[in-house]
Amino acid sequence: MLLVVGWDGASLDVVEPLLEAGRLPALAELIQRGAVRPVRSTRPPVTYPAWTSFLTGCHPWRHALVDFAVREGYRIRFLSARDRRVPTLWARMGAAGLKVGLYGVPATYPPEPLRGIVVPGFDTPFGAASKPATHPPDLGHRLIARYGTLAVQGPQQLRIDRGWHARALATMLEQIERRTGIVCDLLARERFDAFFVYYGESDTVAHHFWHFSDPSSPRYDPNGDPEAVARVYGALDAALARLCAAAGSSANVVVISDHGSGGTSDRAVFWNRWLADHGWLAFKPQGPLRWTAVKRSLLRAVPPRAAGPLFRRLQPLAARVESGSRFSGIDWKKTLVFSQELPYDSGLCFNLKGREPSGTVEPRQVEELFERLRTQLLAFRDPTDGGRVVESVALVDEPERSARGVDVELSLRLPGGYSYAAGSSRAGRERVALRRLQPEEMSGARGSSMPGSHRELGLCVLSGPGVARGRFGVGTLADAGATVLALAGFDAGAEIDGRPWLELLAEGGAKALGSQENLPCGPGGRASPGEERELAETLRALGYVR
Repeated sequence: MLLVVGWDGASLDVVEPLLEAGRLPALAELIQRGAVRPVRSTRPPVTYPAWTSFLTGCHPWRHALVDFAVREGYRIRFLSARDRRVPTLWARMGAAGLKVGLYGVPATYPPEPLRGIVVPGFDTPFGAASKPATHPPDLGHRLIARYGTLAVQGPQQLRIDRGWHARALATMLEQIERRTGIVCDLLARERFDAFFVYYGESDTVAHHFWHFSDPSSPRYDPNGDPEAVARVYGALDAALARLCAAAGSSANVVVISDHGSGGTSDRAVFWNRWLADHGWLAFKPQGPLRWTAVKRSLLRAVPPRAAGPLFRRLQPLAARVESGSRFSGIDWKKTLVFSQELPYDSGLCFNLKGREPSGTVEPRQVEELFERLRTQLLAFRDPTDGGRVVESVALVDEPERSARGVDVELSLRLPGGYSYAAGSSRAGRERVALRRLQPEEMSGARGSSMPGSHRELGLCVLSGPGVARGRFGVGTLADAGATVLALAGFDAGAEIDGRPWLELLAEGGAKALGSQENLPCGPGGRASPGEERELAETLRALGYVR
């Protein structure tokens, strides 16, 4: 059997101190008798593109799930598994005759009809009337009848109030325990050839509890629980031990993450303000709708439990409101370059003629304008310490550029090892391009500034009869996916981008799958307005979009 366990946001620099302290015995045993390597995430290093790259063995511009939402002109469209353009490796295994399972994995909603089971992840609008939330459709009802929960949705992260951290930690520990119990029961009741179970708690605890355990953090808070991160990882390790026992001693086991984690600085960059200050962008004197303020006020007024149901009863404005919060107040006819001001992606976009509704930049001007922009970006200094803000600037190559809608990639300095926060320029009402955040701006709610943030390098640990021992250099998520497929006994060849890590695999070759060009890429179709709205509000209730 092949068992894959996803630890969102885990990295070697986070787990190694815990390993040295003897707090992760199950992971330590896998490493001792197997292989370990860092894994480079996608650009940006965020949930949808990263996990889907592993799940398909393909790069984001090929599988098309480049983020939670994709920019289409000046509008935002939320993505789901319907938008995936290549089959998952689990679908390939199923088509080859294996029985497979996916439990809690992001970007798998709506579920596809695999030869096995699918329980999608936290981004699923469970209880919505649009489509069945599991495969088979009655699986969710059967699991809830037996266990009372599917245990895939964590604490709400919209608003951080008094007592939230204690409640959230308790919820995470409970969810880990209950999800593990459900999966172990499934493995005991049915014979699976390959099973992937996902845990997002390692990401959530890093985002919201980093400043409690890191005295060097600019946001260090000695009043919080310094053991929270270690407790969550300890619970994940205990879950790993149970899963390995359920899979059996002959199983090949893979523990993998989509990106790493680190601390966030108390300084924020406001990219559209910087662009306006340097003549690349113009704000309208006064925007017709102050979408960011409207949404922030509404979310503050609505209790988190009621946010999803309330928004679903409103007009189908989810994508429109999100678009407005990113782009409101920009005078497009006077703008050459703009930013979406996402907290995890500092990429910039040319206002390109023929692509944007009110484009101002001719395609032939891009390289000349890029050189001017690059020079100015590299001269951008942090007034706090005089250091560079931007380490490097690069044009994004095709086909990645078209898929992401991003033209210029920025690599930012990590002052003291901590990432800059990204702020909203609020349609020009933010008056400086870089400043220290006020305490109330660092509450940690999703979509605002969180104490922990993503890093480029995640991890992969492999162990079992099909795996060689050792520590290896940096790999990619697409290659990790190809390696998992090889551990299941198959090689997809040129139909995926990734290549197996042959140096990690024990003797014995994988069987070529042959052409699977007609294999469905997912559930198919395009999301209805109702389904897109439900997905958007599920992400918003969890705080993944502003």
